[in-house]
Amino acid sequence: MKGNTIKWRSFNLESEGNKRPLNCKTLLTDGHTLSNVYTIYPRDNQWSVYVQCDMTTKGGGWTVIQRRVDGSTDFDRTWQEYKEGFGSVNSSYWLGNDVIHLLTKNSSSLYVSITLNNGTTLYQQYEEFYITDETDKYRLYLNGPTTGTLGDGMLDTGDSTKDLSGMYFTTLDRDNDRASGNCAGWGGGWWFNFCHNAFLNGPWYPGHWIDPWSPTVRDVGLIKSLQGFKLHNFSNVPEQQSCTSIPQQWHVPRGSKIKPIPINHLVVARPTESRKRKPVTCQIDLDQEYVKS
Repeated sequence: MKGNTIKWRSFNLESEGNKRPLNCKTLLTDGHTLSNVYTIYPRDNQWSVYVQCDMTTKGGGWTVIQRRVDGSTDFDRTWQEYKEGFGSVNSSYWLGNDVIHLLTKNSSSLYVSITLNNGTTLYQQYEEFYITDETDKYRLYLNGPTTGTLGDGMLDTGDSTKDLSGMYFTTLDRDNDRASGNCAGWGGGWWFNFCHNAFLNGPWYPGHWIDPWSPTVRDVGLIKSLQGFKLHNFSNVPEQQSCTSIPQQWHVPRGSKIKPIPINHLVVARPTESRKRKPVTCQIDLDQEYVKS
């Protein structure tokens, strides 16, 4: 790390006997209670990543995967840059889609917070959050319940063309959204539908950033800072179970032509400690992957 700038490409390390922290929840469990920059190792102790850890919000242990405090970092980036991550860990950054996938492939929650210029902080929490790997275009999966003062801008917005769960990631050079044009033309990469009600990677003021979080925050000029995305990993998750052993809802994109396997019900409550488990990924047709939430 040179100054405040990080070379975001993760690097390999020789394996050591000591267990290294996988995420900020692990660090909190190990006694680190100060919100600060830490090093985590999200893949088998082999990759080292610098990250902000929030150790105060709702009990602490939140890994900050997106942070914006000013307009010094341009978020209108390529697919490769969003894959690897970019920015300054002490200022504004995107942690990187490969790392976000590794951090969320076991159960995690999502917390979004936006601080306005008048000092008010608004938030929204989603109980389950997961993105797939690059082969599936970093597809986003969310599940409820969702609570907060921002309002639901991602999961069930009341407009199926703006719901984001099940959407692929889109950048200026990889158009994976459902609109006829490239929604990343709004100024940043995101999980767009046709296009969005929530979009936290747009151009910073005085740029033309449309609907950071509609309808609550529609004007970027109102925003002082945002801890855009924080994730919280569940602990004591049992070993992964088979695809046929858990009768849960397939969370699939709206309008998908591939029919999911029939199931019994949709889980919408945070599992108790004894029921927490890893999401189950199953191949069902035409190389399309869906995740049991």
